[in-house]
Amino acid sequence: MKEEAIVKKPRDPFKVLGVKRSCSREELKRAYRSAVRRTHPDATRRDTRSEFEEVEAAYAACARVLETLPANGPLPPWAEAVAAAVERELAGLAGELSRAKQATTPSAAFGELGAAAARGERYYESSKKLVAGVRGLFKRLTGNVT
Repeated sequence: MKEEAIVKKPRDPFKVLGVKRSCSREELKRAYRSAVRRTHPDATRRDTRSEFEEVEAAYAACARVLETLPANGPLPPWAEAVAAAVERELAGLAGELSRAKQATTPSAAFGELGAAAARGERYYESSKKLVAGVRGLFKRLTGNVT
């Protein structure tokens, strides 16, 4: 009989270390050090080599993700472009709603509300694409899907 290797799906690196995705670099380091103390083969009396390797891989993946995020500094250029596009869309939507409130005739008000609804729909569709793009980026950085 052939023995087949059981392939495990990689766990979420943040869950392996027991931290939230919004954790700081310091929180990540503390969680990593705690996990290393718990799983290092020299510190335990049992074979924890695979657990230790999983912790090492999880820390590397989480650190790669946190490296791409700004440390209370300016956003990377791609994030600034996304933020500017979102702000433009929201400002346009707010303007159309404001014009609808100030309309003097019902037909003008409905016209502005229709324009606001169309912009809202475009904004919703583009935000779905943005979320898919961020998920793809996270997957490439960590090898995991959220």
